[in-house]
Amino acid sequence: PEIKKEELKIKILNGSGIKGQAAKLSTYLKDKGYKEIVVGNADSFDYEKTIIKLKEEYLKNTILKDISTLTQKPKIEKIKKEDLPEDIIIIIGKDLELQ
Repeated sequence: PEIKKEELKIKILNGSGIKGQAAKLSTYLKDKGYKEIVVGNADSFDYEKTIIKLKEEYLKNTILKDISTLTQKPKIEKIKKEDLPEDIIIIIGKDLELQ
């Protein structure tokens, strides 16, 4: 079954230490058709690499394509369906390039 962007629950956490990165990525993704996005800060600001945590059924989702121009080879981690209410969690690292 096709996954609709507007139905995905996404959490973006800034782990880069660069102010406003989560809000910028949220705007970028909303422009691409995603709707339900929450932003905040990660547990620290020293993430070098961006981490994308997602439920297995979303591994082939277009979000990976949509942010592939912003970061090279983000770390991908699977989360269990029942663990979290979000479908996708993005922890922004210093490697993510947003204008």
